[in-house]
Amino acid sequence: MVTGFFLRHPYATRMALTLVFFGVLSALLVAGFSTPVSMEEARATVEKLRPLFEAIIKRGDVEGTAWNVFVHNAMMTLIANTPLLGFPLMMFSAYQTGLTAKMLVMVSGRNIGFGQIYYRPHTILELLAYSMAAAESAYLTPFLMRRGRGEEKISLAPTIAVVILELSLLWAASLLESQLIISGGV
Repeated sequence: MVTGFFLRHPYATRMALTLVFFGVLSALLVAGFSTPVSMEEARATVEKLRPLFEAIIKRGDVEGTAWNVFVHNAMMTLIANTPLLGFPLMMFSAYQTGLTAKMLVMVSGRNIGFGQIYYRPHTILELLAYSMAAAESAYLTPFLMRRGRGEEKISLAPTIAVVILELSLLWAASLLESQLIISGGV
């Protein structure tokens, strides 16, 4: 029954799932950011992440930083489109991202609230791309579960179009984010 509805209304289903995951991932980001953390734990985590940040950020090079941010985010997003695995992965990632953001804020000593991080164009674009990836994963999951039962197969063309849109959103977000990073706004 579910797959029949999904087949008859593929775009409406994808859009509804994207909106649901936008809300769920947003709530998990807030939950992660709201999790109590000791300063010692925050410092240790930020220190462990320092090599990753140094590999991604190319001081004075907006395009190089944008490319590195894009590749980092695109890998996660491509995996997140995987049926059955993708949407739980994105949910876990959203919580961890909120928690990491809190630790970065704590260690920086700046008094920045969640809204000052969340309400930035690059963050919204990234969250939309991640929500679309989680939605695509959820959309494809029932078809994977029914595979081999002689059920009607679905076209992969819409999935490919969704992935291209996700990557386009991530590229735009990476350009905005790298400009903020290089200018010292992040």
